[in-house]
Amino acid sequence: MSSIKNISFHGSPYIGIFCLVTDKFALVPLSMQKKEMQTIEETLNVNAIKTTVCESPLIGVFCAANNNGILLPSTVEEHEIQSIKKETGFEAAKVPTRNTAIGNMIAANDKGAVAHKFLLRDAKDTIEETLDVEAKIATTGEIDIVGSTIIANNKGFLAHPETSPDQMKTIEKILKVKGEMGTANCGDGFVGNSIISNNHGVVVGKLTTGFELVRIDDALLFEEKPKAKKRQNSQKQV
Repeated sequence: MSSIKNISFHGSPYIGIFCLVTDKFALVPLSMQKKEMQTIEETLNVNAIKTTVCESPLIGVFCAANNNGILLPSTVEEHEIQSIKKETGFEAAKVPTRNTAIGNMIAANDKGAVAHKFLLRDAKDTIEETLDVEAKIATTGEIDIVGSTIIANNKGFLAHPETSPDQMKTIEKILKVKGEMGTANCGDGFVGNSIISNNHGVVVGKLTTGFELVRIDDALLFEEKPKAKKRQNSQKQV
């Protein structure tokens, strides 16, 4: 098994709604305990930064990010956005839309971004300029809040189990990585609410089962092995 650990936050296994991670940092709520912060830091190889967004601990609901930038809701407080910029050193932009749950509506890696149709309609330029990727519409089954139903990094992605084969192919083309379907926290298909991940590791909710961990590992931490070189035929021709 690769680098996967599980935690809860104040008894909740839905850690994805409270945290936002990249390869450089993790944004976590002010009240997160030292033990949970240490697990995140060690597993994901990042520095954990305590903050709020919209004066709320629901950082993962309100924000989306990749290794190029951070997307924040238009209702974020000015002191919050300035603090986040200073602490992370990342470009951070307010998304010009009335929808505040940015993290529920977009899933991105450093190769592409899948987004809710209304979010993309309102803020395509901001999303693409901040994350430095092309953003396109995708859905998972009949669910279009793709930030909740997809978790992605540069190695792969995990999607809601109701995602159709054609939808999986579309998401793979957008994110430019292979994906798997699965759940976390004992059957929850809204994997973006239950998992945080970067290219170093994965942290999942406390209720995630062993079977689910195997699928999550395959989706987010699997690295394709180099193809074996063909053995040369050493026999002499007669």
